[in-house]
Amino acid sequence: MKNAVTTIQKIMKERNIKQKDIVEYLGESQSAVSKWLSANEKIRNDIPNTVLLKIASFLKTSPYYLLGLEEEGISTSNNIIFLDKINLRAGAGAEGYADLPIETTKIGIDKSTIADIKGLDPKNLKVIEVIGDSMQPEYYEGDFAIIDMVNERKDFIKIEGIYIVRVHDVIYIKKVNFLPENKIRLISVNTQYGDIYPHKDGYEYEILGKVCGKIQFFKGLTFDYQGIK
Repeated sequence: MKNAVTTIQKIMKERNIKQKDIVEYLGESQSAVSKWLSANEKIRNDIPNTVLLKIASFLKTSPYYLLGLEEEGISTSNNIIFLDKINLRAGAGAEGYADLPIETTKIGIDKSTIADIKGLDPKNLKVIEVIGDSMQPEYYEGDFAIIDMVNERKDFIKIEGIYIVRVHDVIYIKKVNFLPENKIRLISVNTQYGDIYPHKDGYEYEILGKVCGKIQFFKGLTFDYQGIK
C-alpha cells in the first residue's frame, strides 16, 4: 500500500484535509487510521480494501488512482474497467437517500469478469453504497452494490430478484416480487423486517436497476447476473 499511502498524504496536503476528517468519515478509531496512513513504513498497517474504497470516495477519486494504477482518469492496466459510483445510498433497513445522481468517483473492477457474463453491458453499470442491515447476510452496510441500470430501459424483463428501487424519495435495495396491475412487493432478506407495498401507502415507485454484483468486505468482488435484457 506504499503508493496508496503516499498518494493519500499528497491529496490531504494539497486540500488541507486533516487526519481527523478521515477518522470522522470512516467511523474508525484514531489509532487504526494513524497506522494505516503513517509515514513510517515500519509501523504502518495495510489499508483494508473496503477502507481504501471509502477513503477514495471521501477524496472524490478512484481507489486505483490511489494505488498508482490510474493517472488522470486513465488506467495503466488493460484489465481494469472503471464504473461510476453515483451519489445514491441504498437503504437496507435504513432509508437510503437520492440526491442528484452526480457521479462522484470511479470503482475499478476486472474487465474479464464482466466479459464472461452474456448480455451484461458495462455502459449500463453503476455502483452505489448500501446502508442498513435488512438485506443481511447477502448485503452488509458498507458493501458496494453493482447495478445494471434499467430506469431508462422500459422493455427490461421483470423477473424476481434484488433491485434498487425508488419509493417516493427514498432509495431501497430489496428483493422485488412483481405483482399484477404494475404493483410490487419489496422483501427483506433479514426476517426481522416486514415487506413493503408502495401502493398500499400511496407511493409511486421506480425500478432504478437490477443488482448484479457486489464488492464485499470478506469476499471481494462477486457477480450474480440474473438475466435482465
